[in-house]
Amino acid sequence: MKKLKIFHPKNTIAFHKTTLVLLFLVAVISLVHFSKKIFPENFENLDLLNVFLIVVTFLYFIFYLIYTNLFRYELENGIYSGYLTIENDKIICDSKTYLINEIEKVSILHYYYRGQSNGKISALESKRSNGLKNYIEITTKNKIDKYYFLQTKKENIKMFRNEIKEYYEKGKIGKQNFENIMN
Repeated sequence: MKKLKIFHPKNTIAFHKTTLVLLFLVAVISLVHFSKKIFPENFENLDLLNVFLIVVTFLYFIFYLIYTNLFRYELENGIYSGYLTIENDKIICDSKTYLINEIEKVSILHYYYRGQSNGKISALESKRSNGLKNYIEITTKNKIDKYYFLQTKKENIKMFRNEIKEYYEKGKIGKQNFENIMN
């Protein structure tokens, strides 16, 4: 059975663990430095420790830049729960089923794949997409429901081409959205 994982993002600020380690090292260096300035008589022998911490932080920062630029995916801030399945007569999102007769409109954004370049140029940001910015928006009489889903090169929305064609023929998906999915 063809299905895609559904992702429920959290609306909180989150940091990758490598970023937290870097912030911790900088905080310790700052603490030692300011302690020496405020209480010079109590911290005479901390110069060697301070130099050691600076060298360790510098080496970790170089590792951080390389790791962030080459290997790290965008942070996944949320949880996976359920699957997206598109069938000829219904769409199943997590535990909710939408029958084709109930659906007024379906919109699908599907451009992000796990591992592709996300176009960010900052040295401190991840360069690889986590593939979780894709979503399906289902409009019914009562409301609009939006579900984010994971796409990879092997598991993506194009697996459902035949089913999406059925929705297009019944007027549930717009022409431009349909053409974008088919290409």
